[in-house]
Amino acid sequence: WFAKERPEVVFHAAALKQVPMVEAFASEGVLTNVVGLQNVAEAARRGGADMIFVSTDKAVDPSGLMGASKRLGEIYCQALDRAGPERAVSVRLGNVLGSAGSVTPIFEAQLAEGGPLTVTDPDVTRFFLTIPQAADALLQAAAVGLTAEPRGSALVIEMGEALPVVELAREVIRLEGLRPDIDVPITFTGLRPGEKLHEALVASDEWREADPAPGVIAVASSARALTDVLADMETLAALARDGANEKIAAALFRAVDADAEVRARSL
Repeated sequence: WFAKERPEVVFHAAALKQVPMVEAFASEGVLTNVVGLQNVAEAARRGGADMIFVSTDKAVDPSGLMGASKRLGEIYCQALDRAGPERAVSVRLGNVLGSAGSVTPIFEAQLAEGGPLTVTDPDVTRFFLTIPQAADALLQAAAVGLTAEPRGSALVIEMGEALPVVELAREVIRLEGLRPDIDVPITFTGLRPGEKLHEALVASDEWREADPAPGVIAVASSARALTDVLADMETLAALARDGANEKIAAALFRAVDADAEVRARSL
């Protein structure tokens, strides 16, 4: 298809993005988020196309397998971008309101059944964008990222302050003319496996480059050799094809950051 249609830019957004789902099905998470990305990237390169990889703020100092798989995707794209000539640029987005599996449709379904609305923790916060904001952000990032120098940076959309999820739940209730905690209760279920209380936009081992455009942050990290990244990805692919779920976590966190595994399992 790539050879026939000859696209100039490929936006790669396909992923298993639900944190608990990837924790429960680690092999599928690797096959989709790591092997799937590699398949698309190689096809794009053979066709001479640049690629925008849609990543997530959960890739920043990841605590779960979903975030770690997306961080490995970023590392892979950064190595590809440095190798040239085609570009491979990662763009980090927050939670996209109204997208499949996002929190707002869940809240609306719970409200339609009379509640309660469920939130993992009273202090949990997340970065949010609407679907139009996410689409505009990706186009803007593509416009500046595909010509930006130096190569090998990841782009982060500036999303303002992270919002308390419980306040979003209360606003959904108010929009229906009801009173939070009076007409409709909110219950707290506890953080799920792989989840963090708060997300961040820039990792502890990254530094900011000059912003390429208003509302777009460029971050960089130590360069990794493409051959080393590919070797890590091949190891993970073999484990995933064998269904070795119990071995994937250690291998994935090791591929992303030697210290990440310790951080993740202590949360």
